[in-house]
Amino acid sequence: MVFFGVPVKFTCDMSLSRKLGAGFGLVCLLTAALGCISLRAMSVLNGSTVEIDSSWLPSVRVLGEVENAANSYRRAEINVLVCPTAACVEQYRGRATQRKADLAAALARYQPLISSGEERTLFDQIQSAFLAYQESADRVLTAAGAGQVPAARALATTESGDRFRALTEKIDRDIALNDQARLRPRCAPPPSIAPSAGSKSPSSPVPSFSALSPDGSSTA
Repeated sequence: MVFFGVPVKFTCDMSLSRKLGAGFGLVCLLTAALGCISLRAMSVLNGSTVEIDSSWLPSVRVLGEVENAANSYRRAEINVLVCPTAACVEQYRGRATQRKADLAAALARYQPLISSGEERTLFDQIQSAFLAYQESADRVLTAAGAGQVPAARALATTESGDRFRALTEKIDRDIALNDQARLRPRCAPPPSIAPSAGSKSPSSPVPSFSALSPDGSSTA
């Protein structure tokens, strides 16, 4: 009679010591196999932890700095339009120049942290949106400096405002990508973060020139 490929008579004829030795050897083999599987699982888990700590979390932090710099740049641009004196205008034009440099520096810090093709695509879109907004904001500041406040105000609330919203929308999409990547399994495909039709950007609302005083406080 054969049981699992082993003749039953053969096992019956084995001495007790051999049976114990074979059973112990089988237990050791199973233990070793389970240990290898556990080590492999721990290695994958450690790799995911390192990736989150070294890539995704720093990316979210630096992208927060990017968004904060963009909002500060926009506030300086708007404050120029409510300045009562030429000295005030020059002060906020200088502040806008500094905030523009802060935004460019934050983007430069973020670039080395990019770790996926989708993230690279979003970064390129952010760069393009930044250049577009910078161009219109510079025209607002130039017009305000020349005393052409109505023209500067019209530009700030139309083209420049639209470009600022486009910039912050792309920054928010990149933050969402990094935040979701931090939570999903390491091998899962990246989620789609395209906004649905008719949805509004989660970015901060564009400040109105009529609601701000030159020191940045609300006049409402």
